[in-house]
Amino acid sequence: MMQNPKHALTATIIVMISTLLACSNTNNIDESLDAKPHPSEEARILLFTDENNTEIERHYYNALLTFKHEQKEDTEVDIIRENENSPLVDDYNIDEFPTLILFSNEQSPTYVQGQKTSEDILSFLHEHFAL
Repeated sequence: MMQNPKHALTATIIVMISTLLACSNTNNIDESLDAKPHPSEEARILLFTDENNTEIERHYYNALLTFKHEQKEDTEVDIIRENENSPLVDDYNIDEFPTLILFSNEQSPTYVQGQKTSEDILSFLHEHFAL
């Protein structure tokens, strides 16, 4: 029996999201994001998504999974769905999805937005994180 390619893609995305969520922060998103991260705190990644860009988001999930497996220390990753946490979208001035915000060391937050390859996103993470 031949599987519908759209169903296969959806199943793959669900598995990737589930794996990333299992590796990510399990704190209450509202509590953990009430205050923006302080520059001296540990590294943190926020990924803002919406339901209209699942194909583009796949590259972000792939890069984040690869990056988390490479890290010696656990890096906090929070995934924020646009429809679930709209105030955070406004707080962080998100106007394009997906958007990844990286808080690391004592640098200002750095943004990656829109359509990127997994390799581009992974290179960005390597450039801004000390492995």
